[in-house]
Amino acid sequence: MNENEMNTDIRTREIRPRQEGDPKATRHWNNQWYSDEEVAELQRRYRQEGKDLREQTEHGKLCLTFYEAFHAYRKYLEENAFARRSPHGHDVNYDEHKLFEEGLRMVENLKWERQETLRRNLEKAQKAARCRHRYMNGRQCGAPRVKGRKLCHMHERVEEAKTAIIDLGPLEDADSIQMAIRKLQGSDDRLMTWCALATPAGQQAASPGLSTCSPSFSMTLASPERTYMNSSSSSCQ
Repeated sequence: MNENEMNTDIRTREIRPRQEGDPKATRHWNNQWYSDEEVAELQRRYRQEGKDLREQTEHGKLCLTFYEAFHAYRKYLEENAFARRSPHGHDVNYDEHKLFEEGLRMVENLKWERQETLRRNLEKAQKAARCRHRYMNGRQCGAPRVKGRKLCHMHERVEEAKTAIIDLGPLEDADSIQMAIRKLQGSDDRLMTWCALATPAGQQAASPGLSTCSPSFSMTLASPERTYMNSSSSSCQ
């Protein structure tokens, strides 16, 4: 957790996309990775923005006025039972009041349906199988698995990257090392271009007066936790 996350409330702080591989990057929203809490907050902000824009329109203002009057009338009836009867002592049977009562029934039914939906979704989420990926600190990923698979969407993508092989060729001099770096840059954004420079051949080519080595390298793309580099035997002059 960075300092921005620690010192500010999520409802007020700026929410930035997370890097793939971040332990908290468990939800994909608008083609970016976030934590579950951040996605919920971004969705809330999106809905609020739409509501605020609608309330500036004529139809939005009329709807808001109706909503406020509806609840004001409901509260008045709750506090003044006599208002439920006509001046002649009969139950109120006017069309306007019947419309209110019908709306009240719909509101109560909608409230119940929402509560039931939330309850069912919570039960479903609690029963969902979890991703089996474990981070380097031993903690297991808590995201739901892809149906029929053992991993979540993010870690499925990481696993797919493990099968790609890059042949960097012989690293004999500065030119060949630069060519290898360009291959890495064009292959996958997750790879670090310093991988080639970290080899003995790279260090010698970058240091004038050192002897020349001619190893051949191939690289297997892997998850952010594991990147493998294989070298054939070589001789130095």
